[in-house]
Amino acid sequence: MLRDVEGYAIASCLTNQTQPYLKDQGDAWASVIVQRMKGNLDVLVGIAEQVKKENAKGEMVVIRDEAGPGKEKTLPVLYCSEIIARASVRAEIQKADTELNSSYGQ
Repeated sequence: MLRDVEGYAIASCLTNQTQPYLKDQGDAWASVIVQRMKGNLDVLVGIAEQVKKENAKGEMVVIRDEAGPGKEKTLPVLYCSEIIARASVRAEIQKADTELNSSYGQ
């Protein structure tokens, strides 16, 4: 269950990106998780809200672009994969995981 809840956070992050492909992939990933989930889906709302707040901070991972000297390259996939370690997001993940565990008999 924890993997799905963390995956939902990452997928939510992807849906907040500007690139249409990332948005589409995030939406599809989140849909798969929701469709196979047991329990109260409302627990995912807090995760999505915290992810959105983190995205609003504008702390995207950026590196120098080797192909274009003096230019930067954003790394939204890396950023989204690491968002589950942010304190506010992690707290919501733990809360959702604890709440959903009873639905999975754990």
